[in-house]
Amino acid sequence: MYNLILFIMAKKQKKSKENKPKFNLEDAKSCIIPDDAVIQVPISGGFRKAIEDTLNFIMSPMSADEIVEVMQMIKVDFKDVPQEKITIVHKCVWTLLSLINEINHQAQEQGKTALTNVTVKQSVSDMMNEINDDTIAEVIKDNKEFSQEEFGEDISED
Repeated sequence: MYNLILFIMAKKQKKSKENKPKFNLEDAKSCIIPDDAVIQVPISGGFRKAIEDTLNFIMSPMSADEIVEVMQMIKVDFKDVPQEKITIVHKCVWTLLSLINEINHQAQEQGKTALTNVTVKQSVSDMMNEINDDTIAEVIKDNKEFSQEEFGEDISED
């Protein structure tokens, strides 16, 4: 059955290629998306989590001071920040945070969010209560181990 489906798909692809005009590189025009264009892209909750994981990966080697610094830059939309001080990491963090924020906003607007039994106050309170010297040391240890595994050296303090 599977082979029959592949055979039918291959026949359809072959027919669609036969009807296409040949591509001429000399006459081809390039296409851009203007900076002010707004594009709507459907995104699943799973993909949003993958974006969040990517953000965490990019920020994992950063120190607390570096994270605070980039968040302050983003908060003021890089206003009065010299261009040479803005790194590719800063741009990556800004890009991914912007995507996550817009996805969260659109999910709320479209009624695609789900409530949990945990209140925000309770969640923040639990997080704050769990912070102590041992948990901070564990986070630092995890960060160094992750850095060692991913990059072959501890880059968390660079």
